[in-house]
Amino acid sequence: LISFVFWEEDGSLVYASENGFAPEDRTSDPTFYSQLLNRIVSIVGDRNVNICMDLFPSDLSVHGLPGNMDTLMENITELVAEDDRIDGIDFDWEYPNGVTEWKYYGDLIMRVSEAIDSTGKDKYISLALSADNVRLTQEQIDAVDFVQMMAYDRFDIMDGNHSSFRSGAYSSMRYFVNMGFDPSQLVLGIPLYGRHTSWDTVWTNYGYGDEVYATQDKTPYTYWDNTQWLYFGGTNLDGVPYDDSVLTQVWVNGPALVADKTAYVIEQGFAGMMLWRESTDCGWEDTDINGMPMNLLRAIHDTASE
Repeated sequence: LISFVFWEEDGSLVYASENGFAPEDRTSDPTFYSQLLNRIVSIVGDRNVNICMDLFPSDLSVHGLPGNMDTLMENITELVAEDDRIDGIDFDWEYPNGVTEWKYYGDLIMRVSEAIDSTGKDKYISLALSADNVRLTQEQIDAVDFVQMMAYDRFDIMDGNHSSFRSGAYSSMRYFVNMGFDPSQLVLGIPLYGRHTSWDTVWTNYGYGDEVYATQDKTPYTYWDNTQWLYFGGTNLDGVPYDDSVLTQVWVNGPALVADKTAYVIEQGFAGMMLWRESTDCGWEDTDINGMPMNLLRAIHDTASE
């Protein structure tokens, strides 16, 4: 699941450039995008790995619908259906605001689904959604192959626990099942970053990335923990500096909790797991003071294998 393409208000598509992914760096020239995609294809090789293109508005407040629906639909269909390097598309519009925008969103899903089907190409459609205020009809639900269910940034009411088993697995997944989604459509997303009760994001996983924070004066994070005491250095995502003299409690998902979530996904017949985001995971061989593995992708892999 990769993000190199964005849609503009007029329905056109813009791409990442050699200068980066920021709005001011995007370009209508797909050359660099195509080079990036070719690189991913070469890395995948002959393994059975799908490549899904994530797509969302360049400016989340200006989506250009429904006025430019036809243009956008045609461009998306060309992007996905006519490029054999791409296996599917993921819509990541965070989020439609109110009934009217949800209608536009649902209409776009149906139009793109019908257009791709008309080409005879076997491509899939997924949606990035959270378990809140989703407004889709059963027909629109049935047109979707997968939901990348963003079961993070969710706190338990009593203790501030970020993305616990209940808030970040059971309750979130039941929300979509009760809406009318089949379990085989649902992919459970887990956070590879921390949050504390102020809602600030610690944009790195436990102990990974010393420029963001370092663990001090407390027993280091262990395999079984879902929380860690940290001193902060650097800034948060909004550029606000942390006070590196204050001890703060941060909630993370540790390998044992992720193993439980993985077992739940398998036992309930859900489609799989999604990580946000890979670059903030611990190293594959990293272990805690007790020799237990810290990498969350490895926790998923080992649990599924067992």
